[in-house]
This record gives sequence, structure tokens and C-alpha cells, in this order.
Amino acid sequence: MLSEIKKLTGLPVLQERADGTLTHFASIDEVDASAVIFIEDIKHAESLQGKPVGLIITPEQLSHPAMQIVCEKPRQVFFSLVTHFNARALVPGIHPTAVVGNGVTIDPSAQIDAYAVLSDRSEERRVGKECRCRWSGD
Repeated sequence: MLSEIKKLTGLPVLQERADGTLTHFASIDEVDASAVIFIEDIKHAESLQGKPVGLIITPEQLSHPAMQIVCEKPRQVFFSLVTHFNARALVPGIHPTAVVGNGVTIDPSAQIDAYAVLSDRSEERRVGKECRCRWSGD
């Protein structure tokens, strides 16, 4: 995960450790030795003293022993990484709960997720290649 983070951000990792295994993203309140977190305000760094942290994305270098990426916009970097690592892979097919109306043509490569409704059309409706149609109750 660390090598991919370095590649994606293009930023150096300070205090890099060979044993620095990163496994997940966390909030500043839920840190552990394999977590990636961010802080925007240096005053929050005090709450990390004595706690193991895998990687801190921060606006300036801290006295904490964790690996660190220093950047101008820690929140933006953090959430771009979260988005990248948590992206779902496209799984072609139609979920059993999806409703596909008359006149809808679905490319075999398309993913139609749970509870999607593609209503009837008087003219042809197509769902194209690599198209995702999603509905989420979250």
C-alpha cells in the first residue's frame, strides 16, 4: 500500500520504515500502527503523542515517529487515496433486484446494481459499455 501511495501522490514519505505496513484509513480518534490518517491543524498532533500511527498526512513535519507525508492540502490527498483504494471494480451483469423495462438494451459489459430501475421507453434506451447505473440506500 505504501509504494502505491507514494506513486499516486508523487510526494516523499518522511521517516519511511521498511516494516511500515499500512492496511486501512482511519480517523484521528481510531489510530493504530497500520492506519493512514490526516491532520489539517498541527494542534491535533498533540493527541497523537504516545499512539502508534502508520502514516500521517500533514501540512508540516511533526515530531511524531510515524511515517509522514507533508503537503499543502492533507484532507484532499487523504480522500483522494480513500477513493482510489476503496473503488469497486466493475462487475458486469444485472443485479437480481434491478428492474429493466421494455425497450432497454444493456451492453454485456455494463454493471446494473441493486435496485436500479431502468424504466420502459417508447424509443430504445441503451446502457453502454462500461456504464454503471447505481443506487445506494446508504
